[in-house]
Amino acid sequence: MDLNRINFSGELPLEGTNNVRDLGGYYCNTTPPRITKYHKFIRSAGLTYITNKDIDILLSYGVKDVLDLRSSEEAELQPNKLKDVEGINYYNIPLSIVDMVADITKEDKNFNMPEGYIKRIEHKEIIKGIIEYIADNLNGGFLFHCTAGKDRTGLVASILLGLCNVSRGDIKANYEVSHTYMRENNDFMKAYEMGKSKVFLSKARYMECVYDYIINTYGSYKDYLINCSIKETDLNKIINYFTEEI
Repeated sequence: MDLNRINFSGELPLEGTNNVRDLGGYYCNTTPPRITKYHKFIRSAGLTYITNKDIDILLSYGVKDVLDLRSSEEAELQPNKLKDVEGINYYNIPLSIVDMVADITKEDKNFNMPEGYIKRIEHKEIIKGIIEYIADNLNGGFLFHCTAGKDRTGLVASILLGLCNVSRGDIKANYEVSHTYMRENNDFMKAYEMGKSKVFLSKARYMECVYDYIINTYGSYKDYLINCSIKETDLNKIINYFTEEI
């Protein structure tokens, strides 16, 4: 089966991970109106335990570039199985900062999720590196991931969607289903004692706070990224790659 011709609106059917979702199909509030394309950006949880069948599915779906947002320690402890697969370009850029635990699954129940997210997006050198790397590697399907595919992955997904003027409601909706998909993975729930910790929740208000912060502080996602010292030509390259007129 040629999965490059199939558009998944929910999770991709993988056995060894979960929360793997295409960012295609979102309406962009632009003039003229545009829509995000399928098979361009895929968000994911960790890929340490994917099967050979899963790898075949991802390759058939068109994945060619993989960006690992975990810390170098996480990436070494639980290697990404796509790292050494022929035809895959793998790179690691940790989306973490020195005064926060890199993996949010290890943070305590008193952690303030919106504050943690805003700290991360204000670490502009890291955001600049991530977005510039994306702009330089638009070769096909671009998959990015962390451990749960919720927090670091969710922030990058929101930035890509926000750059294309996807609505506040759609950006929140894309974020908040992560908790639902994580709960479907019993192995993941047991490994991280998910049912006992609030850090696994993906409440809409968490991403709402991030969206409102960016709009109120910078005016738009594009202006925020320009403030991160990213060239507008790189941002336009991503927009043109990721969207099409309707």
